[in-house]
Amino acid sequence: MNLRDWSKFVLPFAKQDGYRQLQISKEVWNEMLTPIQSTKPNESYAAGWVLFDRPRFNGQAFFHNGSNTTWYCYALALPGKHQCILVATNVFNDRAQKACNDVAEFINTFPAE
Repeated sequence: MNLRDWSKFVLPFAKQDGYRQLQISKEVWNEMLTPIQSTKPNESYAAGWVLFDRPRFNGQAFFHNGSNTTWYCYALALPGKHQCILVATNVFNDRAQKACNDVAEFINTFPAE
């Protein structure tokens, strides 16, 4: 999947009414984003997303990452900034994960439009 198509799925999570864009009911949307377990203070898990609540994200953020052991990708949806950050690399190792995180953190420093 290219980044443009991937963003079509992730960007709705950066909106309060993203369920409309995904064409699902508000009830399903709320169920998908209701945490089912807490992993750390100010962090929980819901339907594939790790949910963070951090001031630098202007509130809640949704994070998901993954790999097939030959690539690594990172998605961050920021409803408080009305934006998403997608980062991908064709390498999967600790340095690639750190690089993706560093790139996402750098992009997050830009003001939301």
